Amino acid sequence: MAQRGGTVVSHLKVGSFSSPMIRPGHGNVLLALKPESIADHEAFLGSDAWIIVNRPTPGKPIRGRQLFALDADETAKKIGNPKSANLVLLGFALAQDPRTRKGGQRLFCSIEDLKSVLEERLAGREGMLEACIRAVEAGHRAE
Repeated sequence: MAQRGGTVVSHLKVGSFSSPMIRPGHGNVLLALKPESIADHEAFLGSDAWIIVNRPTPGKPIRGRQLFALDADETAKKIGNPKSANLVLLGFALAQDPRTRKGGQRLFCSIEDLKSVLEERLAGREGMLEACIRAVEAGHRAE
């Protein structure tokens, strides 16, 4: 859909669930690759949810929700991999999780967990593996 100008929405549920979709008002976090996606998908978020968005300037909280912003496109270009904005944003999300900062439950995995999965999935494709890990780490270090 995205190649034809459409919108792609992915729901990720971690844990024991009977449905693949997140019901409106029950999501914990929104990772938005475009700022306009926030308005389109905010209805899925619960009252204590937080938002990570790919945009060049920080934003104000949205309806009381914590909002973290990073220009993931620019960060991806700086590391020489402009197509890796999604991994940059994911690395950033892992570093920004407000629950982790308070010593609570983290997003759904650690950066070490993510690197381990990348290593497993990209075994034998060293160039791609290095590029992906570099993107995740760049996002994780970003402020």
